[in-house]
Amino acid sequence: MSMGNCRECGKETSSEATNCPHCGARKPVKNGISPTTAAGISIVALFIIFNILPTPSGNVQSPTPTFTAAHTTSPQTATAVTDGKTASAPHDAKSPTATPPEPFKRLSQWDYQTYQDEMSGKLAQTAAVTANERLSFRFPYNGGSFATLLLRKHPRTGTDVILMVDKGHFLCNSYDGCSVSIKFDDGKPVRYSANPPADHSRDALFLKPKATLISAIKRAGTVRIEAQFYQDGNRVMTFQTEHLDWPK
Repeated sequence: MSMGNCRECGKETSSEATNCPHCGARKPVKNGISPTTAAGISIVALFIIFNILPTPSGNVQSPTPTFTAAHTTSPQTATAVTDGKTASAPHDAKSPTATPPEPFKRLSQWDYQTYQDEMSGKLAQTAAVTANERLSFRFPYNGGSFATLLLRKHPRTGTDVILMVDKGHFLCNSYDGCSVSIKFDDGKPVRYSANPPADHSRDALFLKPKATLISAIKRAGTVRIEAQFYQDGNRVMTFQTEHLDWPK
């Protein structure tokens, strides 16, 4: 129910009243918009004029930027429009221009260790590199084995070049020794002498002449060693030996 002024006496009365309670006039208020409603409409109209209609500069004021498709070859690119200025949104992570980082490449395959000899109290050092391939032997050495080329400088026993397998049996006599064939890079294979350890174990060979061998290993990038194994014949082990850091 809205209120209005009586057309006869001018006093406020209900627009739905049949007679004015003040002067008795019939239908005192004509149907239409009340002054209160008209005032509300005026306020809304003024808000629209000052906040939504174009400003003198011709731009539409917007509280947040809007995004429209940019004219590029990439469907993931969008353009933001803010105060008449445009700014490109970041490319998607799957953009063809993105380049994945290159994997880390290890410069040398050698593993270096330094430890103290308990008897002399002096330092010993080793450099070891593992073969590229996995060796497969028959029983009782089945299950796979890897070869290691070890350089060792010990305060009491001196310098040694040792070829080892974590599981296997080199065919080499302890009384007269044996030999292995070694190829440096693309050179011709050369025969080197070998002897088993003093404890008569069969999973290692001491190679010599040591100084000549170490000098050749320092110059080579790849070293291939062929040795004979019990019940399994000759096997070739390949070592990546570049960038060896070893004292003279």
